[in-house]
Amino acid sequence: MEKENAIIENEEWIKTPFAYTKIVGGLSLFQQNVLILVSDKLQGYIKQFLDDKRFKNPDKPKPIYTMEQKNEALTVRVALKDLGITDTHYSAVLQPALKKNENVVKTMVLPDLRRLEMRVSYLEKDEHTGKQVTVSKWQPIFKSIATPMDSYSKNGFQFDVRNGWIEFVINDLVADYLLDMSEGYIEHLKMLAKVSKKKYTPSFYFLLKSQGSPHYSTKLEDLKTYMGVLKLNKEDMTIKDSYPKYSRFRQCVIEPAMMDMKRMADEGLSDIWFTYKEIRPRGLKTGNPELIDFDIFHSDMGNKRTELKNKNKAKFDKGRKEPIMQDLFANVSTTEDKIQTNIGEGADKWNEL
Repeated sequence: MEKENAIIENEEWIKTPFAYTKIVGGLSLFQQNVLILVSDKLQGYIKQFLDDKRFKNPDKPKPIYTMEQKNEALTVRVALKDLGITDTHYSAVLQPALKKNENVVKTMVLPDLRRLEMRVSYLEKDEHTGKQVTVSKWQPIFKSIATPMDSYSKNGFQFDVRNGWIEFVINDLVADYLLDMSEGYIEHLKMLAKVSKKKYTPSFYFLLKSQGSPHYSTKLEDLKTYMGVLKLNKEDMTIKDSYPKYSRFRQCVIEPAMMDMKRMADEGLSDIWFTYKEIRPRGLKTGNPELIDFDIFHSDMGNKRTELKNKNKAKFDKGRKEPIMQDLFANVSTTEDKIQTNIGEGADKWNEL
């Protein structure tokens, strides 16, 4: 009972910008857990953003930090022990840096995170005219991912000792969009990826929790974009679909996530679960559906959290996009438009279509 109450209480929950959740699709659960722990380290900035009511600012994007806080906010340290990596296993997951005498080692457990990119527009000086022009380029989300080391001498010998944490430096060119609160945030368990057993479960959780409604309808292409199964070949700008046949997408992506989230809900590890149905043109029973309709349900945990928030009467400001804290679906602004994102491979091609 104490464990259940601890999970229901707020200390086990964190808030993550919806924009940030768009980068987790298709990653392994371990990698998603790392990204969630990075979000966990940014909770102080998110709390201050909400306390200062900066969501009322009409400008977009709305980063979680002020410009004065930006440099400090973009360097995040995650303890290796929080990832379940003990000091006796550091050498198994880390590779020495390529440069001699460099005081960092590069992590081998996170290769795909280094390749995460986001397409953003920003001002850049034109090398021919010298004027500031707007350019749109793919940029890495993380400028660096490294594990710093401390050096010390003993009996005339030099020793390097790992500090026991991974340092993530978020690229300042993408940070304002990656940590943008203009689309709201998702309140979720900090251990969401850790308790999931299927890699698409967290993505379905974030997407469905964000809708502001117990019902959600989406086009197949938009769902595939968010789940990260569309891969863009930057050389010829073609899109590769990991699951071109809908039956395979349903079998490998939707169904496993649905059953996994229901398991989590039954075990008190998720506040929502879902079912779905396919909408096809009249008379057709196979092939790609025109739409996929989701029904989203509160679990017992979700109902208890709602009761707790009602009891505390913790209401948000009336001018906010989140009307009241009691509503599990109230933290993210909604739109009837399809999902639009420049995050991840292939997103810009679908937006053009």
